[in-house]
Amino acid sequence: MRELGHFVNRNGYWVSAPLLPGHGTHPDDLNRVHFQDWIDEAEKAFLALQAQCRRVFIIGLSAGGAIALNLLSRYPAEGCILLSTVIRLKWYQTLLVPGVKYILRARPKRNRMLIHGNLNSDMGYNCYPLGGTAELIKMLRETRAKLPSVQCPVMIMHSSCDRQVPAWNAEIIHREIGAADKCTILLDAPCHLITRGDDKAVIQREVIRFLDERIKNRPDEYAA
Repeated sequence: MRELGHFVNRNGYWVSAPLLPGHGTHPDDLNRVHFQDWIDEAEKAFLALQAQCRRVFIIGLSAGGAIALNLLSRYPAEGCILLSTVIRLKWYQTLLVPGVKYILRARPKRNRMLIHGNLNSDMGYNCYPLGGTAELIKMLRETRAKLPSVQCPVMIMHSSCDRQVPAWNAEIIHREIGAADKCTILLDAPCHLITRGDDKAVIQREVIRFLDERIKNRPDEYAA
């Protein structure tokens, strides 16, 4: 999200990108957090922006999109952009992870994105901490129940070939959110981290278009 955040900022928007608890340190740290810790940290960043800007948008990638939806079930916003957002894990993950986490601390990632032979720190950990995954399952269950309460404009962008978070997640979100103003854009590149993939330029263009259309002729401060 860092690259997209810088791009949005260069286009005239204030940007806040909080580092969520358990992220950016060590995989074991993600096994020690509760999903509410992620929501609380995102809420703090949202309220801080709201105190400075009259109009606030939320952009979320993958599980970050689910956190955005959880917040938007309680807070109004000018709009929301969901990128590769997960709302339900695959059935076997939901079934197995809550028990397996007591046996295995983490599961290695199959496809590691390497730069000059090293794992790019922007891509997160090289494994899935199962305690954190179990908390994600709880958060997704709670968030999905709140989707009808999301009323702000929403744009959903998802790869139709995403193997990690299948595109039916986008279909569920589009169908179940309460917003009347909503659209889904399916992309062709087979990538979960779509902000770094072959459709990056398309995403950047559509994100700015969505933001600009909703603040057109409204000169107040705005943020994403």
